[in-house]
Amino acid sequence: QDQIHCAIIQCSRILRRANRAMLIFQIGTNNWQRQGEFAPGSGILHASFHDSMNNMPGVKSYSIYPSKKQTNPEDDPTFRVFKIEHDIPICESVSPNSSYRWHSMTEEQYDAYLKRLENEICQFMDEVEAKEGKEFDYLISHHAFTNAMTAAQIVERRHKEGKTKLKHFNFVHGT
Repeated sequence: QDQIHCAIIQCSRILRRANRAMLIFQIGTNNWQRQGEFAPGSGILHASFHDSMNNMPGVKSYSIYPSKKQTNPEDDPTFRVFKIEHDIPICESVSPNSSYRWHSMTEEQYDAYLKRLENEICQFMDEVEAKEGKEFDYLISHHAFTNAMTAAQIVERRHKEGKTKLKHFNFVHGT
């Protein structure tokens, strides 16, 4: 809890110094704790960041995270669930909530997962930008594996589309 609180305070200081309205998109690695599904620490951290940023004046945060159990919220348009048909892929050898390993995927399955994630994020971002009337300022990827690679692809894709404002930050945390 103390680490989460310190990280949120540091992030809020950076955002306040910017002194302007900001639109932020976050890519989570793990599910949030909702709809009866247990969440690991990184899912709780992402949800806390999301909520904290949305409570800051002039900041709007939108997020996506994977889950095979959860559905999109009906009462909160600021986040979506990246639906998967298997446990959340992991690299570590032991996890209380997944036994599905990235290295068990074929190259085709892996590439398809990343491309679908990229496409769903870009579609969600486009919808939000149309509603908000402005482009996203920041893209925050949680952890340093697939989300960071997907975020880099998204920034490149959006730059090719003429949306050059977006900056990517990777939040590497071990929870």
